[in-house]
Amino acid sequence: MNIQCISKKTLKQLSVVPILALAICACAPSVVNKGESTSCPDAWSKQLAQDRFVLVLPTEGNPDGEAVLDRETCLVWELAPGDTKLDWDSAVEQCISKTVGSRMGWHLPTIEQLLSLIDRNATSGGPLLPAGHPFKNVVSGFYWVADNLPSDKSRAKTVEFNTGEVGDSNKTDKHHIWCVRGGIPRMDT
Repeated sequence: MNIQCISKKTLKQLSVVPILALAICACAPSVVNKGESTSCPDAWSKQLAQDRFVLVLPTEGNPDGEAVLDRETCLVWELAPGDTKLDWDSAVEQCISKTVGSRMGWHLPTIEQLLSLIDRNATSGGPLLPAGHPFKNVVSGFYWVADNLPSDKSRAKTVEFNTGEVGDSNKTDKHHIWCVRGGIPRMDT
């Protein structure tokens, strides 16, 4: 069963060029969890956290799944991003070479992709993630994204998960990384 995030009817209603719509919300041909296909709703619909996130990519060591499908954005995130801090170039390479749940194809998220996880209504005092999220080991602090600072290629953008603020940092600084799979990676160099 194929996963569709946006219907042809919706495309016509939005008057969006089909290729652009695919860039906005494209799912892998299939995301399977325990032998069942998982479908993505329209990206514009509001989801409760328990309905929004689904554990996927089960392994022998973790039968529930090593990654999380965000059914609102159709992106697959690492379940536990880790607490290692890396410079930007190492962060890019770490994501590219990563294997999670026997799957490759990971990349550093774009600013829009990482911000899609921020919930400004979160009041837990920790990372601003939606209530009921399944993620583990997400720490407050700065996370790298794939976007360079347009005016200075020696700097890249960051997202601070305790406040949700977007900033920038010298690429030699060390920050957290959270790799993602799917969507359209943008690697500014």
